[in-house]
Amino acid sequence: MKTKVRTLAIAAAFSLGTLLGQGAASAQDEAAHHPNPPAPCRTLKGQYAFRMVPAKSFAADRFNGAGDDPAGLAGAPQQDILRVGMFTINNNCSVLGHTIATTDDNAGATKIIDFNWAGSVTAVNPDGTGRLSVNPADNEVINSCVDGSGAAVGGCAAFEGPETYAFVFNKHEGKSLELIQTDNAGGGAKIFLTGRAERRS
Repeated sequence: MKTKVRTLAIAAAFSLGTLLGQGAASAQDEAAHHPNPPAPCRTLKGQYAFRMVPAKSFAADRFNGAGDDPAGLAGAPQQDILRVGMFTINNNCSVLGHTIATTDDNAGATKIIDFNWAGSVTAVNPDGTGRLSVNPADNEVINSCVDGSGAAVGGCAAFEGPETYAFVFNKHEGKSLELIQTDNAGGGAKIFLTGRAERRS
């Protein structure tokens, strides 16, 4: 009886060792075929079409019209309130984009700005969350700027500056990015943008 148990134990140990050896060999083979692990942005790589809409902060409602303006609404600059456009994320996490934006101020002056911009994706996490940073205005090119009637106007570069966004990548619904703006360069009461970018390629 003892001899039979000992024989079974030796056979089990041999089988386990064989399996572990095969697992290690498989891992080594996989590493040989993929010597460089995927870059963080390879999953996100592609061209995206997006639309963004405004999300007004609570502070933007704190104005009673009688000189009480704790949110700084009266001093808020002209800001983008709607956007459509495209951007491309590359393997190295750099981003190039083209945007057409409708801007407005607290007196109702509207401008439509067509501009190109550069940025980068940072802090890509295993759960698909990350951050997008739009670089300062020296990396932006204003293609055109018109008022509500279509007449060309100047000074629009001042309305497009550094911005940051948080996002989550949703690969189960058309491979999209859900975006929320986390900061902008405007002073006073701020408008934050939110929206979705759908991957096209």
